[in-house]
Amino acid sequence: MWFVMPDVILHFFGVCRIFSGIFGILYINSTGFYTFPKITPKQPACCFFLSLIFCFFIHILFASSLLSEDKIDNVTLGLKKIEEQISLIEKTLDVEQKEIADLDDRLEVHKNTRNDFDSKVNIYRIELTTLSSQLHLPDVELKLIEKAYMSCQTAMVSVSDDLSKLKQRKEQLTESQRLSYEQKIVNDKLLAEIAADVLKRATEVESAIEDGRREEDGRREVDEKNGESSGGGNENHQLSQPGANELDSSNVGANEVVEPVKNEVIDPVNSEHQAAFDTLGLRLKRLQTTLTRKMLLIQSIDEIVNEKITILDDIRGKYKSLLDDLEIRIKNARKAELLTRNSNPLAHGTWKALGDDINELLLTLRSLSEVSGWKNSFSFLWLSGIHKLVSFFVVLLMLFVVALRTRGFFNHLLNSSWILDRYWSSLSLKIAHKHLIISFITVFLYICINLKLFSTIP
Repeated sequence: MWFVMPDVILHFFGVCRIFSGIFGILYINSTGFYTFPKITPKQPACCFFLSLIFCFFIHILFASSLLSEDKIDNVTLGLKKIEEQISLIEKTLDVEQKEIADLDDRLEVHKNTRNDFDSKVNIYRIELTTLSSQLHLPDVELKLIEKAYMSCQTAMVSVSDDLSKLKQRKEQLTESQRLSYEQKIVNDKLLAEIAADVLKRATEVESAIEDGRREEDGRREVDEKNGESSGGGNENHQLSQPGANELDSSNVGANEVVEPVKNEVIDPVNSEHQAAFDTLGLRLKRLQTTLTRKMLLIQSIDEIVNEKITILDDIRGKYKSLLDDLEIRIKNARKAELLTRNSNPLAHGTWKALGDDINELLLTLRSLSEVSGWKNSFSFLWLSGIHKLVSFFVVLLMLFVVALRTRGFFNHLLNSSWILDRYWSSLSLKIAHKHLIISFITVFLYICINLKLFSTIP
């Protein structure tokens, strides 16, 4: 009931605060500070309680209207919340559409770069096969083993980098898939609530229509009974058995009752609320479709990424086992070489290593004496633009010398008597004398940049 609702209780306490002021006024009247007509000092309490009862009943008259306004405000508030939810869903749809476009691009990139990935994997496998077949021969030099070890280590770093990038991408895809799944669950719950609300409203409308039909049927039966009691004889018999036209007219009357009942049940606020619910449901279904497409794209990309991760994991494992094997062989070869040098240094180790170093030094000196090597060096310097760099510094040095000479000329002019008597001429020459060198260099660099002087780029 309305009298136990919190809003009415709050209104009641508000009225009580007003009555406390009235009681204070009446108390002042009883003490003689203020006078009301027909109120004696012996009647303040009676006046207070009578005023309290009167104003409380007046407040009750407005309570129902206040409650109905609060109800409309609550419906409007719910409508505002629904509109905010629709706006939020539309923003989410825009974000999801952008993410879907990005996922489409990434999927196309994965498909287009599949051949590059396969060729890279084939290179790794060929290298593994070649190194495994060559290094397992009985007589292999230590330098060849060390070179193979460095090559395997470089390939191992490259494979590890690619694998870490793919795993990081997989984590991002998994997180995005999880968030999309959670969003779909929330949307499913909200769609179920909307469907339940729509069903509830439809049930209320149907029950109201059914009640209206029953009321109309009851009223028609009462009218028929009243007609039977007023008539007699054959007329009463004819009235008890109506014809087809009368039945049709009664059905038309029953159908005419449905529309007013619908209009009573579905007021403008509820119809607007229902339209907002329908819009929200459509947006949610569209969002669900978008999320489903996004999850399918993520699943496709995730399958490709998983396949690449499996392949690279296998290759990295093979490289790791090969590196371990090469490391063991290098250690064993160095131990054997050390033992050989210690046992017979003249036959194998010291003199042979010294002879190799001498041969390398002779090859280096011989290459310095060759004309072709110097020609190649000079041609490289010429192609790299070293002559233009030298020309730039030569011109800059000449310009610096000219600036110094001009500055000395300005200094000579400043010391002359016919310049000292002229204020503006003397001031201009002092400024030019002070900033002449930096001005020359600035103008020169500006001309070089704009005219592309001394530039190796065409």
